[in-house]
Amino acid sequence: MAIALAFVAVLIAWIGALFPPFLALNPRLGLFAYYHMRLIRRVLNLSGLALAVTAAILSPTWVIIVALALVVIFFGISLRLEPTAVLTGLDTPGHVAASDAPLGDEALVFGYQGQTMPCAWPLEVLIPRHIINDELEDKPLLVGY
Repeated sequence: MAIALAFVAVLIAWIGALFPPFLALNPRLGLFAYYHMRLIRRVLNLSGLALAVTAAILSPTWVIIVALALVVIFFGISLRLEPTAVLTGLDTPGHVAASDAPLGDEALVFGYQGQTMPCAWPLEVLIPRHIINDELEDKPLLVGY
């Protein structure tokens, strides 16, 4: 009984840790799951932890302790791999003239032409962050890659 409980705990914690890609592959789960992803992940992870601790109390064998350790690892992964923690935007990057930019002639940039002035962001800045919140001509501008 305790081993089955530990197995279910590991499975629930694993689903909680990998919920964002699971949700991306299953769009039929709907917008509720997307908008409440953090809550769903916390409920799954805490449920898995509670089941693993219960199994460890019922039968503290090495298999159950390993399962408890896996649940704790999945819980840590879930905390570290929050989409909002991984994809952090760059807010209001500094602007320099094109002639003063430390870029080579072959540098790849993502550009935008405003009404009065153009602006460009190097791909080596944009790719790791995916999002830049900037302001151009006193208007907010969101650049996504």
